Amino acid sequence: MDENRNKIFISYTSADQEVANRVAECLRSKNKEIWFDQIEIVWGDHTVSEINKGLSTSFMGIVIPSRNFFDREIPQLELNSMVFLMNLVKFRILPLYHDMDHSDLLLRYPLLSNIRGEKADEDCDMLVSKLENAVKKTRELVHRPLMHSDLVTNSDLRQSPGRATEVDQSEWKIL
Repeated sequence: MDENRNKIFISYTSADQEVANRVAECLRSKNKEIWFDQIEIVWGDHTVSEINKGLSTSFMGIVIPSRNFFDREIPQLELNSMVFLMNLVKFRILPLYHDMDHSDLLLRYPLLSNIRGEKADEDCDMLVSKLENAVKKTRELVHRPLMHSDLVTNSDLRQSPGRATEVDQSEWKIL
């Protein structure tokens, strides 16, 4: 994992501040590196710039989708950025449902429909245990060798399905 991307970004809407605070305090109490706006953004900061910095230093994002989440612009921008990062730099999104479930999320944001989520009311130890499993899996994903199949287009796959090979070091310059 990139040493500069070592934080867990927490995305939520202000209407769900209490849940977000509980999650942030839980993670901080277990010595997890988090990016949480209530800690990172101070009086006079440019909010969008700070959020961009937070996303650029994070390898994972906990999104707290709720009925309130999709009524606010900034949380949706954060989520859109995370989806982009998910495909670009192996960023992992962890939905933590509050006042909604997977079927509600499917209707509001179908791009996350294939990502397993958890309930926001998990106790701290259980939440951290599940987070540690996700972090371990993310590190394995980031450190696996780059495969040709990671680089081919859909038309390439139709022409030669199932032909993934490890990328040779000499091919990195081409990429």
